[in-house]
Amino acid sequence: MARALVLSFLLTAAPTPPPPTPPSTPVIEAVATPAAPLARLEDLRALAANKSWDELYLSVAAADPARFDSAVRGELARLLLTGAHADDLDRILALSLAERSLQFEESDAGLLRASDLALAIGDQPSAIRSLERAMARRPTDDRLRLRRAQIARAQRDWDKAEALYSAVAAASDSFAAAQQGLTQLKAEREQDEAMGAEAAQRDLMRRRERAEKMIEALPVTNFELCRAHTIAACEAIATCKKLTANCSLLLDSCPDSRAESGLARKELPICANTLATIECDAREMVIGRLSGNVCRGLSLRTERRLLPEDSQKTPVTDDSKGEKGQTQGEIQRLIQQVGGNGV
Repeated sequence: MARALVLSFLLTAAPTPPPPTPPSTPVIEAVATPAAPLARLEDLRALAANKSWDELYLSVAAADPARFDSAVRGELARLLLTGAHADDLDRILALSLAERSLQFEESDAGLLRASDLALAIGDQPSAIRSLERAMARRPTDDRLRLRRAQIARAQRDWDKAEALYSAVAAASDSFAAAQQGLTQLKAEREQDEAMGAEAAQRDLMRRRERAEKMIEALPVTNFELCRAHTIAACEAIATCKKLTANCSLLLDSCPDSRAESGLARKELPICANTLATIECDAREMVIGRLSGNVCRGLSLRTERRLLPEDSQKTPVTDDSKGEKGQTQGEIQRLIQQVGGNGV
């Protein structure tokens, strides 16, 4: 009996636990709740009426459009798109509103607004995606073709732009604008290609200059020295004798040597330039005297023939300076001017 009284006392004294608190319902979920479909929707309408576009966007940002009926989705899409067209609204927020509107209900107006806003902030891929979705909905709308062609021109996608302009039929209200676009495209394309050609030419010149500087910095080997002076002497004599000669055949007598000659690379042409200034009837004699200095590469050869054996007596252009020979004094002064010692 006593145990029963104690148990009864404990049960009576124990506090009654509070009832569980129901979970809070997100704003957008309340729109889809049959019990109160208008209460929360009215709140969203109020946000739109007050132009509280950032709050409107955040209120629907996490909502799943598939959970609402078509009527609610359509109204939410229109509210969001109204915000996307609001004056003086941040473009990023406006684009977010337009894209969210399309998630609730796709529309031509929403796609075009999203495309324009994406283009305004420099997001061409997003602009193209929205515009091409609109083009898929309205495949015969030439105004959309013109908009897409304009973006292609901005991207210098000339073939794409030309194809879009050319697709506008002569009977279309947009035909005149398409023809004007083709004219402008042609001028822009020619200018772009000209600029590209100039840039390529500048790049080629820079690369050539770098290569020439690298070559100039390389030492002249004994073989290179012998080759340059041998060919210069051979061509100088062949010109005077009016022969055609394969002067490269004489290179077999040059040493296959990579040893540095000590001559600066820029001085390699001096031998040929000097021989070109000497009259024909004095060239062979002068070559012998220059072989110790100006044309010193000739001294590296194992034999001293100036013409290959298969030289043919075929007339060639005579580039000699004249018919009269130079005096010994003139030849001596010429050798001294190019750095020779006159021996």
